[in-house]
Amino acid sequence: MSNPKGSVAIKSAVQSSAEFFRNLLPQGIFKDVPAELRAKLTPDMLHVYAKEEVIIREGQAAAALIVILSGQVDIVREQAVLVRRGPSELLGEQGVVDNVPYSATAVAREEVHALAIPAQLAREFLREQHFTFNLIKSLSAKLRAATHEQTARMATEESMFAAFRSHVHPRVLDDLLLKGLSAYGAPRYIDCAILFTDMRSYTSLSLEAEPEEIVNELGRYLDAMIEIIHSHGGMIDKFIGDNVMAVWGFDHTGSDLAAKALDCALEMHAAAAHFSFRGQPIEIGTGLNYGTVFCGNVGNARKRQFTVLGQPVNLASRFEALTKVLESPIVIGEDFYQRLPWARRGLFRVHENVEVRGVGPRTCYALRREASTHKTVRWGIIGCGDVTEKKSGPGFQKAANSALEMVMRRDAGKCEDYARRHGVPQWTTNALELIHHPRLSAISIATPPDTHCLYALLAAEAKKPAVVEKPMARNYAECLEMVRAFEKAGVPLFVAYYRRCFAKFQHLRGLIVSGNIGTPERVQLCYRRKAYPIDPNNVPWRFVPEIAGGGLLLDLGSHGINIIQFLLGDVAWEVESQEIEWGMGPHKVEKRVRAFVKIGGHIHGELLWDFDADKSEDWAIIRGERGKIEFSVFDEAPYTITTRTAGLEVHPFRAPEHVQMPFIQMVVNHLCYGAAVPCDAGSAAMTNLIMDKILGKL
Repeated sequence: MSNPKGSVAIKSAVQSSAEFFRNLLPQGIFKDVPAELRAKLTPDMLHVYAKEEVIIREGQAAAALIVILSGQVDIVREQAVLVRRGPSELLGEQGVVDNVPYSATAVAREEVHALAIPAQLAREFLREQHFTFNLIKSLSAKLRAATHEQTARMATEESMFAAFRSHVHPRVLDDLLLKGLSAYGAPRYIDCAILFTDMRSYTSLSLEAEPEEIVNELGRYLDAMIEIIHSHGGMIDKFIGDNVMAVWGFDHTGSDLAAKALDCALEMHAAAAHFSFRGQPIEIGTGLNYGTVFCGNVGNARKRQFTVLGQPVNLASRFEALTKVLESPIVIGEDFYQRLPWARRGLFRVHENVEVRGVGPRTCYALRREASTHKTVRWGIIGCGDVTEKKSGPGFQKAANSALEMVMRRDAGKCEDYARRHGVPQWTTNALELIHHPRLSAISIATPPDTHCLYALLAAEAKKPAVVEKPMARNYAECLEMVRAFEKAGVPLFVAYYRRCFAKFQHLRGLIVSGNIGTPERVQLCYRRKAYPIDPNNVPWRFVPEIAGGGLLLDLGSHGINIIQFLLGDVAWEVESQEIEWGMGPHKVEKRVRAFVKIGGHIHGELLWDFDADKSEDWAIIRGERGKIEFSVFDEAPYTITTRTAGLEVHPFRAPEHVQMPFIQMVVNHLCYGAAVPCDAGSAAMTNLIMDKILGKL
């Protein structure tokens, strides 16, 4: 028991034993307790506590059972008052009964007179039935009070959350209710994306409108914006007239907050075009920013609001104002731009030294004019086999501004089954029907390599952009034919070396370009794959040169070559020497390959593939004059960066659920807005050229 300085023991000299026992009789806890047991209580157990003095402290050993004789006591935990106790009520009974530390702190709200029964004596009282019965009655009264208070608190919280419901999607609200009030309004700093959007010409138009007209027309528009913000996981911070402020990151952290906010902004702009105000189509401007802000409830008891505050918020508002100056519907800040996936950055044009009101010159980015036009790329897949089940097919359906409309396979039963399972509207067994279908705007060729060139030439003839699975073709000659056909048709051709679009390789490419490891000097690559038997009566096409162009070097080794090309800038390669062991499968394709290359005229490389190994390996190292990077081509192992200045850095990596999704999104963005894609036909053809040289075809 705490006995702070200032507590006064009331001695028997001050109060007689007779008077002491007369004062105890009204206390319900002692009702019907035998006199001989009550006689063990003595006047020196009485204490007086001054206002704000601690009577018992949370976490301390339960030294006494406290009976309040007069005054009020606050029960406190984590600086919050849980409940208030008064005369005839008990403190510390749980600790004494269970012989555990006190579970809360008791503080005198005013001068308090109390009886402190030592724990050992209190347990002796507990063995007496009347005392125990009285204690149970006391605990029951506490339970009733606590239930009433909890009911009132729940009603208050429900009322508060009902008001909050309009700010967030119901799924988010449910999550906040599970986390409790601390997750709702506790003051904290968060990293978040901020959106400000404003309706053009609203002020001038509203001056001429009747109030009912403003409410009706503006209400329909704002209802739509609310639904869009909620669907993208945002929280509506506030409305200021027609201006909407929303935040991403208040309920969780993540690397995708900027992407979610941008997708929301793009959808808001597309949706706004379907609304009008006083007969005029609604146009909006949006500013987006990212940064660390204060988050929580601000205000006083009479007016309190959940919001975010800080310079990043102010800048988002300033960027919205710049949409008029830069004549762009969306303007974003540098911090927001750096948080965007690489595929999305191509949607914006950089503007340096833009004067931002109240801040000064800043670099910002404006949405390209062509990107503000909503467009959907409608795909058809030729060859809906295994690779399209998870790696690519769902990506064409899930990418923004993309739809998978039709699939083709020569086996009608399997094609119809694929379309049914994946929700594809149309299917066919005729490739020409798919290529020339008027509803389709782009073609994906996911067949074995022997038909890549054929179907690509037909797509080029139809002047439809195409994506071809890797390797691009069976040999370099076929690749050149495909490149020339698409150049002549004036439409783009992409090859699915999708790993170039992973954040991991985008990061590593950026490090090399920025000179973090110095000038690259040496490359090593090692890929070993455990052998498995090949049925001579059912040889997989990957081991048939007439179909695949060779063996697993083309199917698997091409990924490693292409990634190294990408990391080092797609410069020219020389194959200085090679060692090949043939004999895999009935067609005796390459079993082991070692190649010594020179990249860009000065980078030496040693590349090893073993497709008949006794163990698996997958690693690559690029060494520079000031450091090195180590990574896997296929595995989801962490990648490392070692430099003289920073030492060793380890970065985790996890591939997307649909591994081609980032690549597909980049292609769609290119077709919609002209954004850059690193997986062009020229670099893919170069991969085939390198493989042809290694295999001695050239």
